[in-house]
Amino acid sequence: MRWVYQSNAKWLDQVNSQVQVVFEYDFLRTEENELYFVLALFGVEFALNMAGPDIDGYCAWLARNQNVSPLCSGKNSDDLRLRRPDV
Repeated sequence: MRWVYQSNAKWLDQVNSQVQVVFEYDFLRTEENELYFVLALFGVEFALNMAGPDIDGYCAWLARNQNVSPLCSGKNSDDLRLRRPDV
């Protein structure tokens, strides 16, 4: 569990209206073939290993990816959060 953005953060959508992201989720398969369910609720990110009790592989993936959430990178890199007006 970690904070990835403030719970009251706002972003600009495609028509320049401010919106709040309540939740978002995705699956991440690491290079070691581990599968994680990554969920963010009001800016708090949770990572659940789908095959075991530890998240060491997820922490290693974050270290290799400059601690950028998989919810904001790779196939999710053109996400709404990248257009947010406040940091």
